[in-house]
Amino acid sequence: MNTTAQFVIALALALSATSACQTDTGTAPTTDTDTDSDTDTDTDTDSDTDTDTDSDSDTDSDTDSDTDADTDTDTDSDTDSDGTDGTDGTDGTETEDTGTDTGTDTGTDTDSDTGTDTDSDTGTDTDSDTGTDTGTDTDSDTDSDTGTDTGTDTDSDTGTDTDTGAEAFDTEVGNAHYKVDQFGYLPGEAKVAVISQAQTGQFSPDSFTPGSTLEIRSWPSGDTMYTGSITTWNSGNTDPLNGDKGWWFDFSSVTTPGQYYVWDPTRSVRSHGFRIADDVYNDAMVAAMRTYFYQREGFAKEAPFADPRWADGASHMNDLHARYVFDKTNASLERDVHGGWMDAGDYNKYVTFLDGTIHILLASFQQRPQVWGDDHNIPESGNGIPDILDEIDFELSWMIRMQDTDGGVFIKAGEDTYNSASPPSSSDHARFYGLKCSSSTISLASIFAHAALVFEDIPALAARAAVLEDRAEDAWDWYTGHSRSDACDNGEIKSGDADRSLADQDKQAARAAAWLFALTGDAAYNTYFVNNYTDFDQISMSWWGNYRNEDEDAALFYTSIPGASTTVANAIRTSKTNGTGDTSLYGWTANSHLYRAAMSTSSFHWGHNTVVGVTGNINTNLIAWNLSSANHAGYRKRALELLHWFHGVNPFGKVMLSNMGEYGAENSVNEFYHSWFTTGTQWDSVLTGTGPAPGFLVGGPNSSYSGTVSPPDNQPPEKSYIDGNDFTNSWEITENGIYYQAAYVRLVAWFAAAAD
Repeated sequence: MNTTAQFVIALALALSATSACQTDTGTAPTTDTDTDSDTDTDTDTDSDTDTDTDSDSDTDSDTDSDTDADTDTDTDSDTDSDGTDGTDGTDGTETEDTGTDTGTDTGTDTDSDTGTDTDSDTGTDTDSDTGTDTGTDTDSDTDSDTGTDTGTDTDSDTGTDTDTGAEAFDTEVGNAHYKVDQFGYLPGEAKVAVISQAQTGQFSPDSFTPGSTLEIRSWPSGDTMYTGSITTWNSGNTDPLNGDKGWWFDFSSVTTPGQYYVWDPTRSVRSHGFRIADDVYNDAMVAAMRTYFYQREGFAKEAPFADPRWADGASHMNDLHARYVFDKTNASLERDVHGGWMDAGDYNKYVTFLDGTIHILLASFQQRPQVWGDDHNIPESGNGIPDILDEIDFELSWMIRMQDTDGGVFIKAGEDTYNSASPPSSSDHARFYGLKCSSSTISLASIFAHAALVFEDIPALAARAAVLEDRAEDAWDWYTGHSRSDACDNGEIKSGDADRSLADQDKQAARAAAWLFALTGDAAYNTYFVNNYTDFDQISMSWWGNYRNEDEDAALFYTSIPGASTTVANAIRTSKTNGTGDTSLYGWTANSHLYRAAMSTSSFHWGHNTVVGVTGNINTNLIAWNLSSANHAGYRKRALELLHWFHGVNPFGKVMLSNMGEYGAENSVNEFYHSWFTTGTQWDSVLTGTGPAPGFLVGGPNSSYSGTVSPPDNQPPEKSYIDGNDFTNSWEITENGIYYQAAYVRLVAWFAAAAD
């Protein structure tokens, strides 16, 4: 157990007394399927064929998930419609507003919770664990601590810990009104706690008022390290984004590394605990990155790499002989498409959705290589290769299997049913792959070129880089030599629509050309980019917004390539710099948001948390590329305050990552929508069992939620969220996604300390 978790447990104990179709759309497979001799070692053929057909999984095939028709800046109908470039098809996590809702899931969900579940985490708890609380405390988290955890838990994720995870923290000890980053603060950065008083929406009405003077106390001594006055936020006005008013308590002058909490001597209540140190975010970063290991298919998740609580055999081994979905009885078209990551809370895999995942993870490594170690406790750890690259390479191995011998790439793989089993290894459903398509082919070209560029600088990955380069060029040749289609995916494989519009494919091709030029130096790719870079929304609209982060990265990287067009490079840099004039996206403005992490109302759609992460990343990009240098402090502050929002400085006082109690968070996500961690299983909730594996980022507040459960319905935008997985259409709120995860991982890595 790390020191932060020990701190949380002991402090809790010490203070508890006071406190489209087949024809003319895509290309069928050649009969000579790809027999690439990829040496990836994830060929575990575990034949665990438990036929559990648990039907209480995501049965929603709604592929038109982004119901927010208003783009973030209302300057382009396409920017908000492909919010995370690949967030569709996660059993409802598509943020692309394409209007292609097939509506085929019309009642097959067997979940008995049809709208009457109001979820216990709705603010009805009056928190009596404060000593002097008069009943106005609207702590959103019901008291789950049984008081039996004595601090003997020995590290949450080493594969040897047998603690259930349900007793590692007391969510009632830290008073819900006092919001802090529950992992902590960097010594030299601003540190501001937010104290809230709900006026509308969840947790209202609330009349709680803090004492005028608060303290920072050290643990375990209880010594007062700082005393200061609170300030009323924005003249006492209510923040319309969340329906709260409140106060700020600035304790930035406390810089000594240690473990602390905010203490209100008037109320005799405290905040959740936190640390001050240079490495406060490293454990959270690693936990978040390790979720990709738990998302692996075709690979046994076993001790010591998997915690025994979330160990599982190799899943979906029918991928070893997947059938072509439009010719299911033709054994001659079988191909091996095993491996890869579950896209989200479903068990399917989509090539096009990786644009906003792998590019983002690669960019994180490029910008912050020093934070990425070789010690994340995955099977590849210790091989001399940063584990983030090992994990990426696991996914690239699956993509190789999705590429046909002619260079074309099949668009998706998975099941033709919604009835997913739990745990994943118990599923014995037939598996299928879809059409070859222009969109998936150009996705692979772009991703492989980018990965090869990164890998070639790692001696142990040089041979792999050469393979990826050859395959990237094969894909480019197929894409440019075949007619394009935006109707390859008719939903036969459930559930999301993996198609990309032709306009989106234009952007994909420009991006691929940039990375191929950087990788090969071939002037033909440079010419293509110069002639087509204006297809990027950032250029055509002069809007460097918080969508399509992968396009921004490619454009900015182009400016550094030897032989790049000076004219084009200057135009890109100038356009990005000019884009910083949009203060809703760039820099930090006092009083714009009670919780210090302002986001536009239109961003509160399906997959909102991706947009939060990307907003941070487009700000740090200005620092990484040394643009608008006079304002770097403001860009850094904006990004860091968004990270604090993820870590608990939000209306819920909740860390938006799952089951992080053993990492120092007293109030993190207890349950979320996932076919593995589904309702009724031992992995359902931290409050009733082992809960889900740590570190998964949920989709977040969604004011376009299509259900009628309130909350999250009928709430201010920022409060359109509840912690749960069994309420109607919960996937629209709490499902994870590998692209959501990538945006967060990149943001937290920016502020992480160098790896040991």
